[in-house]
Amino acid sequence: MDKKMDNKSPKCPHKGCNCPVEREGEYCGAYCEGQADKAMAKCECDHPGCGH
Repeated sequence: MDKKMDNKSPKCPHKGCNCPVEREGEYCGAYCEGQADKAMAKCECDHPGCGH
C-alpha cells in the first residue's frame, strides 16, 4: 500500500504537503519544518509524489 494513502500516519501540517509524518515529530522532514510559517501552493520537500 502507498504510504500516501495510509490513513494511520498523520499528514504533514505544512500547507501544500501531502506526505505522512513517518518519524517522531510533527513534519515529514526538515524542509517542511523549516518552511512551516510559509504558505505555499505546492510543496518542495522532494518526497516522491508530493506537490510536484
